[in-house]
Amino acid sequence: MKTYSLLFLLFVLVTTSCEFFKSKDEDAIDIPKGITAEQLQDTRYKFKRDKSYKQQFLNQQKTDSAVITIYNIINYQIKDDEANIGEGFDYYIFDISVDNPTSQPFHIGNFTKSCYLTNENPEYLYSNVGFALKMYYLQSDSSEIDMEYTKRFYSDIMPAKEFYRTKLFAFEVSKEAKDPLFFHYSIGSQKFTYKVRDALR
Repeated sequence: MKTYSLLFLLFVLVTTSCEFFKSKDEDAIDIPKGITAEQLQDTRYKFKRDKSYKQQFLNQQKTDSAVITIYNIINYQIKDDEANIGEGFDYYIFDISVDNPTSQPFHIGNFTKSCYLTNENPEYLYSNVGFALKMYYLQSDSSEIDMEYTKRFYSDIMPAKEFYRTKLFAFEVSKEAKDPLFFHYSIGSQKFTYKVRDALR
C-alpha cells in the first residue's frame, strides 16, 4: 500500500512540476470569450505592433496617417561561387514596417512606390533588383520571411488598425561606390530622407 501511495505522490509531483515550469508561448494571444471581430482585430494589431516596437530600430517617422519604422538595413551579398551573379555589388535590403494606427485606410501602394535609394545626387537612382531579394529569401532563414506581408506592401490600400512588417527592396550598389547613400520615401504628401551609410557603420 505504501508503494502505491509513494508512486501516486511522485506522479502528482511530476505533473504539477511540468505545469509549473511549462513556459508560455510568447506569440500566443489570449482571446476572451464573447469578443467581437473588431475587438479581435484590435488585439491582433496591438500584439503585432507592440512586439515589433520592443525591438531597437534605426529610424521612425510618425505622421497623422501612418508610422514608418526602419529596423535594420541588411548589407547582403549573393552567395554564388559558380555563377558571377551579383559580383561586385552590395544589395541593401530594408527590414521595415508600416503601422496604420488610424481608423482610416492608408495608401500603402503609394508609400512603396515612393521609396528609392540615391547618393548625394537625388537624381541618381540605384536599381531595386527583384532577383536579389528572391536570392536573399532562398539563402536566408525562410521562417523569418513572410511572403504574404511582402505582397501586402504592394497592394493599394492598407486597412485601418493594421501593422505590416517585412524585408523589402534590394537596392544594387557597386562595392566601389563610397558615396553617402540616402533612402527616400513619402507618407502621403510628406517626403522623408534617411542617411543609410550612418546606419551601417
